[in-house]
Amino acid sequence: MSADIWLEYDGETVMVDDGLDAEMRSMVPMRSAGSVDSTTFNLTYNLSPMLLAAGMPPWREFIGMRAGDAGPIWQAVADELRDDPGRYRELNPPNGWGDYEGAVEVISALAAACERHPDATVGGWL
Repeated sequence: MSADIWLEYDGETVMVDDGLDAEMRSMVPMRSAGSVDSTTFNLTYNLSPMLLAAGMPPWREFIGMRAGDAGPIWQAVADELRDDPGRYRELNPPNGWGDYEGAVEVISALAAACERHPDATVGGWL
């Protein structure tokens, strides 16, 4: 299971060119045939203990939030993860699904997308 998060304006998903590794990004229809080319950020729930330890609120709190408000939260989490990599690598899931590097990559990309599109709204499937 994973959290699928995107940014949208008036229900239309924002295309983001974030340079994420293909494994970290899904280019799939999430809501309708019209969104087949939308970019969705995807991160496994196995990383939730790590993200929570780094100060991130639960994913559900971001849905419907203005990107300009969500971005600084994700940036603070990314900064915290980078500040103590040893601590957070210890929280890598034992089953190998998800890791510290992927968490930093996706959370940083979310923060950057929000900075580029501050008036967008966060959407997602959780």
